[in-house]
Amino acid sequence: GALDQYCGETCDTVNPITFSGTIWPIMQTSCTGCHSGTSPSGGVALANYANVSAAAAKGSLINSLKGNGVTKMPLGSSFSACRIRQFEIWVSNGYLNN
Repeated sequence: GALDQYCGETCDTVNPITFSGTIWPIMQTSCTGCHSGTSPSGGVALANYANVSAAAAKGSLINSLKGNGVTKMPLGSSFSACRIRQFEIWVSNGYLNN
């Protein structure tokens, strides 16, 4: 049967994915260190909802998480398939500020 194992990450795609409860905490931990301030890395600011939702609307948010035509982010590591799925769900649900 299935093993009850914790792999260092809590990732829930069943309950609602919200910006404030799911997406923003991930962004703060993994993205804003490089993508905020007066000179964000690559000229890509992800310092607030407006920045993140604009990237979601252009498709660049998901493309960067998957490495589709751009450098895969976060630089030097990657998110799990489940974590990327959370972002996809949030984007497909209209990238709401919730």
